[in-house]
Amino acid sequence: MVDQHFGERWRPLHKVVDEWPSDFFAPIPPTEYDQVLNLWQDAMEWSYYDQVLAGIKQRSCM
Repeated sequence: MVDQHFGERWRPLHKVVDEWPSDFFAPIPPTEYDQVLNLWQDAMEWSYYDQVLAGIKQRSCM
């Protein structure tokens, strides 16, 4: 596909790049923004917890 588009002018990336990228799968430290989003998500999920349990209990009693 690349040969069809560029002909013989292209070179593979490993011949062009001098420095290899860092580990793609290394853990990323959470930012303050990530922590706030996580807190909001937890709060939203827990706000539904009692309602869901009550619904399950009511459904199982029928």
